[in-house]
Amino acid sequence: MAFIPGQFSELTEEDLARLVDGAISETINLEFKSTAYPLGPDGSREFLKDVSALANTNGGTLILGISEEAGVATKITPITESDHDSLKRRLESLLRSGIQPPILGVRMHHVQIDDGYVLSIYVPQSNYPPHRVSAQGKNSFHLRHSTGVYEASMEELRALFSQTVTIRAKLESFRKKRLFMIENGDSAITVAKGDGNLIVHLAPLYSPYGSVNLISAHERNELLRPMHSSGWTPRFNVDGFANIRSGVECAGYTQLFRDGIIEATKIDIIRSRNDERYIWARHIEEILSSSIPLYIKCLENIATPGPWIALISLQGISGSRVCCSIADLDWETPPEIRQKDLLLPPCLIVPSENRSEYIGSLKPALDALWNAGGFAEWSPEQNR
Repeated sequence: MAFIPGQFSELTEEDLARLVDGAISETINLEFKSTAYPLGPDGSREFLKDVSALANTNGGTLILGISEEAGVATKITPITESDHDSLKRRLESLLRSGIQPPILGVRMHHVQIDDGYVLSIYVPQSNYPPHRVSAQGKNSFHLRHSTGVYEASMEELRALFSQTVTIRAKLESFRKKRLFMIENGDSAITVAKGDGNLIVHLAPLYSPYGSVNLISAHERNELLRPMHSSGWTPRFNVDGFANIRSGVECAGYTQLFRDGIIEATKIDIIRSRNDERYIWARHIEEILSSSIPLYIKCLENIATPGPWIALISLQGISGSRVCCSIADLDWETPPEIRQKDLLLPPCLIVPSENRSEYIGSLKPALDALWNAGGFAEWSPEQNR
């Protein structure tokens, strides 16, 4: 068995006892260690191999503080030689310095037992493999099977590298498919015709186990409020759960799909001035900065942890111009956009306690939007 993220932080001493009492065996995604990884080069490299192998294969859980015989859990052996915070910091430091590219989404949870503790380490399956162990001047790639860790062959490495391309291609394909459906009124929710649409897709990098909890999303539906809206109607639909912006016609909605992807829409992002059509880039930034942190909190609440990929699109904007502020128009007219749709670059958002950092994670997309207006790059303080 492996502990999924939704259960992971609730792991208890009783759960660990059941592993021993049930004589649970190690699997491709579960490994027991009787002690913590020792200090020194050998212990560090063993830890990095174990974590990278899980990430490169199917993901899973390492449990430090359970003895095993022939791969079967036999006894809880609490760690006592160091406090749990010190061990977590040491292992997190090793992850940052010893694995390339970094593995995102690794989580650690300790369970206090008598005078010691058991440390569980959850490692998600990576969507961007392979991850290389780089320690003591040696580089290696590792995979995992039911009996342990082994070094990947050249053929296996080629297959791993191809997965990264596949994930990116799937996300872009999903975005284009949804834009086509929205434009042609083929979505479960039809938006009114407006002058330019803002469409945001927020996708978990690591797919959830099964369908997400739509009931929990409904209970906290304020976290899925439509962009730039003060009123909405929540409802379940064929795609999952949605909040639909209030009004005679649908001016936008937020859709949560069963696989954890969020789609948010807003119509009429273009404004007219002196017979020209403009997209106010600062307004787009403000909409994103007020909405995306809420959507991320929703995903966290329904056990869909980060990192996440944000895909931001501007639909039906041909002939308009991107402007940072009205003051810009006093000295220069921005270039006209020739494309019907602007598909801004994907952005990686890493979990953070400081939710104001999320807007900074959107820099690749905001840079591209600012570039469309003739600016060198996005600046949080420019022309405020």
